Amino acid sequence: MIIARPLSDNSLYRSAAFLVMLASCIGFFIFSINNPVENWDILGYAGSVASLWETDAVALHRGVYVEFEAYASSAAFQELTQSTSYRQAMFEDPAAFVQQIPYYKIRVAFIMLVALLGKFGVNAYEAQHLLSAGFGCAGLFLLFVGLRHHIHSLLWISVPLFFYHFTHDLLVVQTGAVDSFGFFWVVLTLLAFVHRSPLLLPLLALSVLVRTDLILYVGLMFALVFFTDYTKWKVIGLWGVVCAGLYLWVNHWAGNYGWQTVFYFVFMTDMEATHPSEYSQFGVSLQQYWQVLIRPQWVSKWLWFTLLGLIIACGMYLYRLRKVEGGALVGQYIALGLVAIAYVAVHYILFPVIFMRFFVAQYLVMLLAFMVAATCWWQHFIADESRMSDR
Repeated sequence: MIIARPLSDNSLYRSAAFLVMLASCIGFFIFSINNPVENWDILGYAGSVASLWETDAVALHRGVYVEFEAYASSAAFQELTQSTSYRQAMFEDPAAFVQQIPYYKIRVAFIMLVALLGKFGVNAYEAQHLLSAGFGCAGLFLLFVGLRHHIHSLLWISVPLFFYHFTHDLLVVQTGAVDSFGFFWVVLTLLAFVHRSPLLLPLLALSVLVRTDLILYVGLMFALVFFTDYTKWKVIGLWGVVCAGLYLWVNHWAGNYGWQTVFYFVFMTDMEATHPSEYSQFGVSLQQYWQVLIRPQWVSKWLWFTLLGLIIACGMYLYRLRKVEGGALVGQYIALGLVAIAYVAVHYILFPVIFMRFFVAQYLVMLLAFMVAATCWWQHFIADESRMSDR
């Protein structure tokens, strides 16, 4: 006879996890919609949408700021037009503003969704906040629905707290930017991988339409799929070509300035350069790059990240125990956790900042990998205890 243990998963725990996750996602959405956070990026995205049909710089600039003034509070309008020399220049100089658009226009799918909502009468700023809150909360709930059977329900109850932390107290979800959409898209690819869906490779290839920097994630995932099943090399190669083609097209269509210009703008000018077309010809020396890369302030932010990574790596021990039921599943999650670690590391090497908004999905993947391993280990422990009691 198998003796049930108090912490073995059951219908009560599963119902509690469902209610907590559902209530959390609804609560996060309502809070984010009712408490939108304005940052200058929403102007850049609004300008990108306007550029789809307006080519005159003065008219585009005027339309973006007139609409924003009608939408925002007087305090928010003042903050985003006068609080820094950069914002003041963007407000006063149409040419400077239009030259910022390629930085945002490369988020093709997000821009098109904002434009689509505009066809239904939703202004560009409301649309951005609606999409950010909607995709952030939908991604979290979808993650639960797709993976709920792989993690103990009591562990799921804690996930909203981690999501709250990873999003800077929901700031990522409150801010009308592409980051929540990127999180949602990565969740789709994770579910496709875990459930061995044929949609995985197409979803990965299309990721560059959501965020171009996800091409790093795509490359790592293609490598993982290849090492999982060598026979898929032809189809991986095909979708790899599609992904590369889309990446090149997006950059050309948006008029992207390239890596060196973005690096120079963020790190050399401290995000104060207002006319990127004038300094896009400037290069970044190896010495300049190295000085940015080794800045000491990032270390403290990575301590917990490194610790979690070590825990995941130690979980490889469980994967090696093939006789343990669920060991192969744990191996899948550990592989995804290692991909997440690699993505954050490579992303940092190319763009040396630790912005949580870039990596919400990756941090959650590392957390879930640990939880899957813990669940499998606990079930194995319960089984052993039950056998002992049976004797």
